[in-house]
Amino acid sequence: MSDRTPAQAIAGYAARFHSTLGPGNVAASPLGAWILLALVAPIAEGDLRTEIEVALGLSVDEADAFARALLENPHPSIAIALGAWMSNLGKELGPWLETMPPRVERGAIPQDVDAWVKAATAGRIERLPMKIDPLVALLFVSALAAAGKWYDPFELASSTSLGDSPWARKVSNVLSVTDAGHGIRLTRSAGLVGVHVRPTREAFIVTSVIAAPDVPRENVIAAAHEVAAGDVKLQRLYDLPLGEGHAWTIEEREVREAFPGSRTQSGRAYLPAWTAEAIAIDLLSDRAYGFAAAADVLIALLPPNPLGWFAKAVQSTTATYDRHGFSAASVTALQIFCGAAGMGARTDVGLHRHIEIRFGRPYAVVAVADSPVEMLYERGIKPQASTGPNPWLGVPLFSAWVENPMEPDPREAEEHDW
Repeated sequence: MSDRTPAQAIAGYAARFHSTLGPGNVAASPLGAWILLALVAPIAEGDLRTEIEVALGLSVDEADAFARALLENPHPSIAIALGAWMSNLGKELGPWLETMPPRVERGAIPQDVDAWVKAATAGRIERLPMKIDPLVALLFVSALAAAGKWYDPFELASSTSLGDSPWARKVSNVLSVTDAGHGIRLTRSAGLVGVHVRPTREAFIVTSVIAAPDVPRENVIAAAHEVAAGDVKLQRLYDLPLGEGHAWTIEEREVREAFPGSRTQSGRAYLPAWTAEAIAIDLLSDRAYGFAAAADVLIALLPPNPLGWFAKAVQSTTATYDRHGFSAASVTALQIFCGAAGMGARTDVGLHRHIEIRFGRPYAVVAVADSPVEMLYERGIKPQASTGPNPWLGVPLFSAWVENPMEPDPREAEEHDW
């Protein structure tokens, strides 16, 4: 399994997440779930260890080492918190908890877990996405949050810019931009896709990908991860046919240029603002998530109980993409409990191609971590000497499927408290 990078493994895990989710705007944090699984994996044996490795996409040792590297080298703008708490019913789990990385909180289950969740996600999620059973033995939780402003806000455009899209009748305005962050890419998972890539000042990058309408959702999510990972090349407009694509239009005209025979290009993208409200994803509903095997591993460490041992595993994620920035937060929880409860004046002729990409039907979004070095310098903070590769670079943080647009925030940047 070591032929995959950790970022690729997490991207594959994300595709499985979205293949089982329902309709509407749905966001998830593959990393938030994957890191819990990676920290349980070292105590798994036999078939359960194999099942967890398949879910992780890496060997147990590789996944555990990478999870620890992320926690030991925190990203300055990505909040991550973990808690592994037990009651007296779960005291046999103590030796395993002692192996947790130092940044994992341990001890008795907090009296107010919801307050911990709210603090860990900067108020974006207010409560644990499950009820704590009175006979709980273990509560293992991860919380992930990030919020970033775009370097420049989107312009606003009439929703009619989306063309013949039902979304043009749902909202009055959409987001519009002419920067170099968009184009067409050829992916393994979904063929030719329209792409818009948007960096934030807080060192993570948000990529939107729209595929042909007959491509399954899980393939579009996988294609978005391909693009976000830099695994596919941008297609030159002059290598693509003129006219209508499945989500774009390419036009060509002659222009007066400084150099004879020159070929220039430009483009514009139109995207809706959107928000995905937090919903509870049952991580035990499909063994592909790996949490059923992880629960079996932890239950095997506990003594026999006449009431039986049971598990719950849930993730809740919220995300917003708007004119001034992107924010998201996610909480993943695993609970074990016992039952019952300009160049001069030349006028030579050249060619110019212009593309307009319209995100006017359901599409995928992926946010990945970028290098924080430039951001630290902007804040007047001198980065510490590097002791090796940045483990966060390229790691998928959140992914989303967008089906419902929302009206963009009309406020200017100075009015906006992102």
